[in-house]
Amino acid sequence: MRCSSWLVLFAVSALACGGSTDVDLPGDNPGDNPGDNPGDVVEDLDSDGDGLTDQEEAELGTDASKADSDDDGLTDLEEVEAGTNPLAADTDADGLSDFDEIELGTDPTVEDSDADGLLDGEEVTLGTDPLLADSDGDSFDDGVEVTEISDPLNKFDWPAGMGWPDFSADAPTGARGYDVGDILENFTVTDANGDTLSLDQFSGMVRMLDFSAGWCGPCRAAAGGAEAEYQKLKGDGFMMMHVMVDGYTRGSGAGSTFLTEWTNAYGLTFPVVSENSQNTRYYLQQAGLYRGGIPFFLLIDRDGSIDSAFTGQAASASARAEAMVAENPAE
Repeated sequence: MRCSSWLVLFAVSALACGGSTDVDLPGDNPGDNPGDNPGDVVEDLDSDGDGLTDQEEAELGTDASKADSDDDGLTDLEEVEAGTNPLAADTDADGLSDFDEIELGTDPTVEDSDADGLLDGEEVTLGTDPLLADSDGDSFDDGVEVTEISDPLNKFDWPAGMGWPDFSADAPTGARGYDVGDILENFTVTDANGDTLSLDQFSGMVRMLDFSAGWCGPCRAAAGGAEAEYQKLKGDGFMMMHVMVDGYTRGSGAGSTFLTEWTNAYGLTFPVVSENSQNTRYYLQQAGLYRGGIPFFLLIDRDGSIDSAFTGQAASASARAEAMVAENPAE
C-alpha cells in the first residue's frame, strides 16, 4: 500500500505504512496541553488576561502578551468597548490620554468635547471646564475668550467689541421701585449697534448709570475720565453705562451715529445707549431721587437695589462706586 507521508488522519493509515498508531492530537495524551504542538489552535486563549483572545488581538494588531498595549491605563478590551484606539494612548490627539478622558468624563474620541474651540488638553492646562463651553458663564465661549485675550475664568472679563454678557438669569425677584433701597425696575435700551440690552443683563455687578448729553459741558468733562474708572473696577464686577438723553443739541435725542461718535471720542468700552421711552428719570424724579440736571449718576448694588444718586458730582459718584465694590466683593 502506498502512503502519503504528509497525510496522517487515521490510525489505519499509520498501520498500513508500518508506523505507530499514536497520532498526536491536542489533548489526546496525558500531559498534552492545548497549543503545545505545532498547528494547535486554541480560539479562546487569552495570554495577557485582558479580555480579548489572542486571535482577536492578532486581528487588531495589539500585543497578545500585554494587557494594555499602548500603556494608557486602559486594557485593550476596555478600549475596544470605549471605541478608542488600543494602539494609541491618546486616540483623539487632544493632549489627554484615553484613561484621563474617561476619568474626566470627556469624550476620548473627540478632541474638543464641549465644542468651544479649545482642545480638552488645553482646557485642563488653562483650568477651564472641558465639558462646559463657557466656563465662567459670561456668554462667551472659552475659545473665543482665549483668542480675544480675555479671561475665560472671570465672568467680569469678556472680549471687547463683541457684545455684552447676559446675567439676567441672576436677576433679583420681588417688588421693584425707584427709591433708595428699592430693586430698580428693569429697563431696556439700545446701543450704537442697534442691539437691545437691559439693566438686568448685568445682575450681580455694581452698576453706575450716567445720564448725559452731548451738549452738556459737565457731561463731557465726566466722560473724559469714565473709561479709566471702568477699567479700574471692571474685573471686580463693575459696570458703567452712559445713558444718553440727547446728542449735541437739546431735544435731539441720541441716535446711533451720535452714540458711535461719543463712544469713539472718549475711547469707551462699556455700553453707550440711548435713553429708553420708559423714562426711568421721570419715575426717579417722582421718588425724589432725581431733581433735574445732568450728568446724573445712579448707583445700583449687586443685588439690584438703588444705593445712591448724584447730580453733577462725578468724583463723588466714582468714590462711592469704588467703596461699593470693595464693601461687597463679587462672588
